[in-house]
Amino acid sequence: MTLKSLNKNIFKLLGWCIFFILWEIISFSLNNEILFPSLKNVLTAFFSLLKKSSTYFSIFNTLNTLIQSFTLSFFIALIFSILVKKFDLLQYFISPYITIIKSIPTIALILIIIIWSNLSNVPFLIGIAITLGVLFDILSSAISNVDPKLLKMSKLFNVPKYKILINIYIPSIYYSISEALHSILSLAFKVIIAGEVLAQLDNRIGGELYNEKNNLNTTYFFAWLLIVLIISLSLDNIIKYITKKMKKFEVNNNEN
Repeated sequence: MTLKSLNKNIFKLLGWCIFFILWEIISFSLNNEILFPSLKNVLTAFFSLLKKSSTYFSIFNTLNTLIQSFTLSFFIALIFSILVKKFDLLQYFISPYITIIKSIPTIALILIIIIWSNLSNVPFLIGIAITLGVLFDILSSAISNVDPKLLKMSKLFNVPKYKILINIYIPSIYYSISEALHSILSLAFKVIIAGEVLAQLDNRIGGELYNEKNNLNTTYFFAWLLIVLIISLSLDNIIKYITKKMKKFEVNNNEN
């Protein structure tokens, strides 16, 4: 471990320590568990939730919605990116819709979907709506920015199309999306939970937050927020790990 990374870890640990101390000071000063519970009670509630099977069912439902909405959004964005590459004028046709989706506030989008759709579909649809515009921008840029000299050379040497796809287009798409993937998934995860809260869906993380808020059970509300934080950090670390491994694999392939 280098001195720089050691210093980073020390300051990160210091930041968390100060955060926990401030939390306890505020909780002790207010002396009101409904308004601001102590860390001890939040952790007790957190471990209590981990013992319930319903907790994992709610987590599974929310993560399942995240995966499904992101996957569908990715393939829609990819198809449109390919079509835009082949037909330039299509970009001008699509751009108003992408602009509208990216410009409308998230809460407004959620409310529109609640009005127009079945409540159970709200988190899934809002996940697609939020990620589609961002993914389209990234994918269309990645496909458009492929080095034309490489493509010309490939045609000159009659390289099969599937090899052009595997060796040129897919790496370009992968490197473009890997940089932003954790941010996109984090955003999608948060808006899906927001959609679940507003749609008041049971057996979802957002539904659990809504129920705890209604019951003024702030301790369990914060315990659910702790679960959300752990899931977000885990997703972030998993994506970083996979990206690191993929880059290593690519380097080894190039060396061979």
